[in-house]
Amino acid sequence: MTVADAGQALGAARRERRGIDDLPGGLPADEAMAYAVQRAAIEAYGAGRAGYKIGATNPMAQSLLNTDHPFHAPLFTPDCHENGAVLAEPGYGLLGLEPEFALRLGSDLPARAEPYRLEEIEAAVASVHPAFEVIGLRLPTELFTRVFVTIADFGANVAFVAGDGLDTWHDHDLAAVAVDVTVEGEKVASGSGANVLGHPLKALLWLANKLAASGEGLTRGDWISTGTCAGVIKIEPGQRAVASFGPFGEVSLTLDG
Repeated sequence: MTVADAGQALGAARRERRGIDDLPGGLPADEAMAYAVQRAAIEAYGAGRAGYKIGATNPMAQSLLNTDHPFHAPLFTPDCHENGAVLAEPGYGLLGLEPEFALRLGSDLPARAEPYRLEEIEAAVASVHPAFEVIGLRLPTELFTRVFVTIADFGANVAFVAGDGLDTWHDHDLAAVAVDVTVEGEKVASGSGANVLGHPLKALLWLANKLAASGEGLTRGDWISTGTCAGVIKIEPGQRAVASFGPFGEVSLTLDG
């Protein structure tokens, strides 16, 4: 496949809010190719980066995607929204919502040869927020279970919505925080921070070390969405979803009908 052409196709599809049937030259066959296409798609999309999403951070998601480790993709500034946002339905394959702990960095985590330790990661987090990631593919949705396709297609990211954060988050055990999701007032899912690699901070640790291995780093102000606590939540146009994160409050969004 031609990486540049595949990236151009995905970047244009995201920019124009439309789906595509395939990639020029076929689909990525391995993880290295998938990230190469993702990088080309990022350049073609042309929007500023606000941070990163991390996917496949729990056993259920890894099983669905036929992988044994997480993946990452960028969050883009124009696709990040405030709590209570009303979002237009994307013009391509909407998969649903994922309730996630979002971390806001207060200091840099630059690339380095020595692996980061968990205590260093913890010290870099300024605040913790309740969040929804909206996921979907520009490519046909049935390809979602092929992890290399999902990685290439912006990690299936569509949008990100975050609520107010706590800078006193150290007072709480994120792994023990229960997360409940309602759609139109009906409870549809529940989970906890323990579903995210055992603890959301471990997702950030994975990301910092994964990026460092490629000579990349994280910067102060970055958003890090750590992966779903409670699966993928289906939502229809006109519906409102709310996720409650206990002491961290709520996040909500409405899919415009």
